[in-house]
Amino acid sequence: MYSLLLLVVVVVAGQPVSEKPASPLLRSAVSASQLTLPHQTRTRRQLPSTATRQHDHSPQGPTCPYPYTLVLDECFYLSPHKVSWEAGRRHCKGMMGDLATPKHLYTIRSFLLDVAKVEGVEQLFVFVGLRDERRDGSWKWVDGLPVNAADWGPGEPNNGKGDEFCGEIRMHFDRMLNDQSCPFLNRFLCQYHPPN
Repeated sequence: MYSLLLLVVVVVAGQPVSEKPASPLLRSAVSASQLTLPHQTRTRRQLPSTATRQHDHSPQGPTCPYPYTLVLDECFYLSPHKVSWEAGRRHCKGMMGDLATPKHLYTIRSFLLDVAKVEGVEQLFVFVGLRDERRDGSWKWVDGLPVNAADWGPGEPNNGKGDEFCGEIRMHFDRMLNDQSCPFLNRFLCQYHPPN
């Protein structure tokens, strides 16, 4: 693929092959290939702010930057990879977000059900921004808000393995929250937080 792109760039950068003007998509690809790394970095930083501006002023409603998906009025990204809770959180922060602290927990179930259907799986377990940081049973979302006790699965949190201080969603349960061991390898759900 890279050699094909290089060929297209060389052909377009030289003399035109035909009399027809280059398509806008091709011109865009050539322009993007000519950007230097500092320009690419600056462009990447501007993408979320562009999406945020669209969110504030667009009559079409809110938008999310790539690769996030709009779920009601929040932006989420479900990782296809399994990592520890801490690694998932670092990944989310690298994407200008954090582990998810959804306002509408049951809309997340719909989102996860849609993903599971596409992936052909029956169950999804995903880390979210929920933990017992002091390891004393005082569970909070990473944004500081307390957990609604009615959202915990039956008998949860139970610290069943003796080291379950991080939270996950089990989408196939009516009450979805579960405590899980933080080093356990799990998929994770990020939530985008626009810069202020």
